[in-house]
Amino acid sequence: MIWLGDREYRVRGLAQNTSPKMLKVNLRVLGSNAHGDMALHVDTLEMSSSRQRMAFSKQAAEELHCKESVIHGDLGKVLIDKDRAWKSATHGRGPWWNGGATHMNHAYPKK
Repeated sequence: MIWLGDREYRVRGLAQNTSPKMLKVNLRVLGSNAHGDMALHVDTLEMSSSRQRMAFSKQAAEELHCKESVIHGDLGKVLIDKDRAWKSATHGRGPWWNGGATHMNHAYPKK
């Protein structure tokens, strides 16, 4: 799970993909809406499809009552580089979001 602001993201199914060209994942975003209530959006999407990423951003933004650009920006941070994520998910050394992974160091540089 990855926290960005007050939103928690969970990515599942990345290791089941057999090619970096096909990245079908189950993505969940959980956060609080404008009323302070917990809200979430869950969907299965093909990460190489910009149409599916944009649909996820729009629907999640509606659920969480935030700007679509915020969710779209988060997707870039959560899913980083699909080729690196796929290689990391399939290398057999643990989850791709490990803090020491190269792609995570690029996405979240130490201050």
